Amino acid sequence: MVSPLVLIISLLCFRVSLNAQVFLNGALVHSNSNSLIYVQTDSLIINGESYFLQEGELYIDKDLIILDGNLNIDGLVDVEGNILNNDSLVGLSASSEIHLKGNWTNNQFFSAGLNSTYLDGNVQLISGSAVSNFYNLINLGSLLDVKRLVGVNSIVLNQLDLGDVEFATDGHTLTVLNPNINAILRNNGFVSSIDSGRLERLVNSTQPYLFPTGSSLGVLRYRPIEIRPTTNLVDTFGVRLANVNATNEGYDVLKLSDSLCAVNPSFYHRIYGNTEADISMFYLPQEDGNWDAMAQWQMLDEWDKLPQEINSNAGQFSSLRINAWSNFEENAFALGIQKPYLDLVDTLQVDLGQSLLLSPTYVGANPSQVLWFPFDEIACPNCLETEIEPSISQYYNLEISVNQHCRIVDSVLILVNPGSLFLPTGFSPNSDGVNDLFYPLNNNLDYYLIKIFNRWGELVYFGNELGSAWDGTYKGRNAEIGVYSFYSEYRFKNNTAVESLNGNVTLIR
Repeated sequence: MVSPLVLIISLLCFRVSLNAQVFLNGALVHSNSNSLIYVQTDSLIINGESYFLQEGELYIDKDLIILDGNLNIDGLVDVEGNILNNDSLVGLSASSEIHLKGNWTNNQFFSAGLNSTYLDGNVQLISGSAVSNFYNLINLGSLLDVKRLVGVNSIVLNQLDLGDVEFATDGHTLTVLNPNINAILRNNGFVSSIDSGRLERLVNSTQPYLFPTGSSLGVLRYRPIEIRPTTNLVDTFGVRLANVNATNEGYDVLKLSDSLCAVNPSFYHRIYGNTEADISMFYLPQEDGNWDAMAQWQMLDEWDKLPQEINSNAGQFSSLRINAWSNFEENAFALGIQKPYLDLVDTLQVDLGQSLLLSPTYVGANPSQVLWFPFDEIACPNCLETEIEPSISQYYNLEISVNQHCRIVDSVLILVNPGSLFLPTGFSPNSDGVNDLFYPLNNNLDYYLIKIFNRWGELVYFGNELGSAWDGTYKGRNAEIGVYSFYSEYRFKNNTAVESLNGNVTLIR
């Protein structure tokens, strides 16, 4: 322990190195602007109503602990360990800086003045029984170097610089009281929250205020909100990115008004306010899918589509904006998809062997997938408009997906008129691969019988299977060129009646 008598006088030297714990007990210390004090390998403890005016540079290898007394900073204080304030910590001017690598605990009076506080350690906690009112709060490090509020709210009076870090408020509030739109700076950093925690900003203009909200809970996301007040009234808005399925927090994503087809199940936002503002919600289409509506949870316990969505792009982000919104009674807001309109006529008729154009009426966002089924006889199963040549009467369904979360289906009954048995009037069995067989051209038969006779009435061919076809031979030899008569029985699929047909066919070679 260093005797306080060494430090009672004003330190006029350029450098003092103290190699043990420094315990100020009832001391009065003035470190002028030319002084450098190093508390090496240990902590500085202020107790016994001590008063320490720090105008120079103070470096502490371990902790700065104020138990009973005042530390007034008008220079630089660099602490490798933690800061614990149980009495009075004051920043006197814009030239005062606190650099901290450990945790910050404020249990009594902290007045930042125009001080800049740098959090440049790894994971750092801000806690205590009293709210800390930082003037400038600068966060250094990477996204892994999380700065976290523990059990207490916090206030930034002038400027919050997030840098590249995640500032986690947990269930508490981080408030920026400077209404300048540039009061929050960031590179890749963001503010994350859970429950009713949020980032708050004081506003007093009609300029756009960015709320850089994100989360590392589950999937790492940065999804900001922009709020542009419609008046110059002083107000406070708050935003939290809820990086969970809204159902988990009481806002069932399956409870939708008739105006919506889906809401985003991956994340939503809590937005707090009192006055009218334009609200923009940003998302990444390549990760989040495409959305064409904003939705709000309503008092009826369902999601409802908000009016006047405006789509725009901002770099890699797409955004949706609602104008002049003032209803924040429910603060849950989400990306949504308007319910598309799809209509197929109920029934269509077509003759067997004829094609038909299917042209549904569709109004909505661009589909991410189109699927007709059954699709065997449809020319383009993935086209909104397509042709079909049906062989039997049945229902055909059209399913349209918008994003992976919105699906709408309609169906049409196509009635096929069977018509007649289609048998060619001639064939040429010369083994050239063209018209070598005599058989029905229908593909909707489930029973078929054929008898073929020459001009003397002799039976030259008999078949009673669906694939029966005469190859122009009789008793193992080529039949003569000429006209032959036939008798056929047949039945169409889905019919019960057996029909018959007589006719002639010409054999040529």
